[in-house]
This record gives sequence, C-alpha cells and structure tokens, in this order.
Amino acid sequence: MIDLVSSAEPLIALAEILCEIGQADSAIPAYCKAIELNSSIPGVYTRLGELLEKVDRVDDAVKIYKQAV
Repeated sequence: MIDLVSSAEPLIALAEILCEIGQADSAIPAYCKAIELNSSIPGVYTRLGELLEKVDRVDDAVKIYKQAV
C-alpha cells in the first residue's frame, strides 16, 4: 500500500494514526517513505526520531537526527 503513495503528506498522516493506535512498528516505514518522498517537511525527522527512541532503537534515532541537521 505504501508504494502506491507518491506524496509524503498522506504517509505522515498514516504514521500518526498508526502511532495513536499503538502500531509503532508499522508507523516507522511510513515515516521513512515520507522522508524519502520529501525530505524537507518540517518535523518529520523529529517525530520519527522520537518514535524510534520510544521503541528502543536509539542508534537509528541518532542517525535520523543527524540527517535532519
């Protein structure tokens, strides 16, 4: 399903909904694909980094934060 989306905004919305319903593992790829499609959307790196920290993937979170800089 994610491969059919060509805009980052729907993926970000999907990721946020998935986080709200406790599906963090499914939200991570949606955020990553959104960044791939549009790396200049404000806040996406931060939200993904925070989510990665929440699921104890701190090394991955650090990489995301570094990409944002």
